[in-house]
Amino acid sequence: MATRDGQKTELAMRLGDVAYTIWGTTELDGYLNHAYKTLYPTFYQVKVATTTAGAGPVQTKPTTAQYDRLHSVGIKRDATVTRVRPVRRWFDGDVDAIVPLLLITGQTLTWAWTEGWDSPASGSTTLLIPIQAEEYAIVRAQISALEKVLTDRVSAEKYFAVQVRQAITEDDVVNTLDALHVTLRAIAERQPPLPEQER
Repeated sequence: MATRDGQKTELAMRLGDVAYTIWGTTELDGYLNHAYKTLYPTFYQVKVATTTAGAGPVQTKPTTAQYDRLHSVGIKRDATVTRVRPVRRWFDGDVDAIVPLLLITGQTLTWAWTEGWDSPASGSTTLLIPIQAEEYAIVRAQISALEKVLTDRVSAEKYFAVQVRQAITEDDVVNTLDALHVTLRAIAERQPPLPEQER
């Protein structure tokens, strides 16, 4: 399983800066953390939680279900049944949802939504992102680092001084960025879309 420290080492190798001369470890950590947080909606995880229904039609959503990411609401009318029946014509709000059913007090509502990932607590924490997202995050962080070379004079001077033996020019950096963006798009196109809302 991948860790941020492992991905940082890979990122530094791809950038040609294994000594962390141009980008410090903290800066690369920042690029990777940003990449993890922006995986959504290309990559996502499906979350499911249950609540006990009130009288209705206003029902309180689970506290972790984010507004506009809810895609399914269902109801179990009896605790002995395992089948969840979908609810139609529900509406999502910040804290509550309108579930157009009355007299359901005490029954179990099942909520399903999608969400992304936060950055790991430490560099040695195992990443819980999908394997395909690991490459996507490294490429995304590499793009961020190279874009800084093009926009920040101090970073550019450091970068081109370190890369002088390879005779890398600004045009080479631009071409590399174009290729990395193509790679990101190719990875994203192979991912399943977000689930449609079942209303």
